[in-house]
Amino acid sequence: MHGHNLEYHLTSEKEPVELRGSLAQLEAELDPGLFVRISNSCLVNADHIRTVDGPTMRMSNGDELTISRTKRKGALEALANYYGGNR
Repeated sequence: MHGHNLEYHLTSEKEPVELRGSLAQLEAELDPGLFVRISNSCLVNADHIRTVDGPTMRMSNGDELTISRTKRKGALEALANYYGGNR
C-alpha cells in the first residue's frame, strides 16, 4: 500500500494493479473467511497461500511475504479455520 493507493497482485496480470482506496474498507467488503490480514499493510487470499514457515508465507506465484508479529496469532487462526473448513 502506498498512501491511499492499494496494489492488487492478480494472477491474471503480470504487474500489480494500483487503485485508490483504504485497506480497512476493502477488508470489510471481502469474505473474512477467505482473506487474511498478515500485517497492517497486507491482506492475502488464502487460496494462494502455499506454505507458512515461521513468519514467512510463500504465495502461489512464489512471492514470500512476512507475517507481522502483531498479526501472527490472528492470521494463523484464520488459516486454521480456512483449512479446517470452518469458514
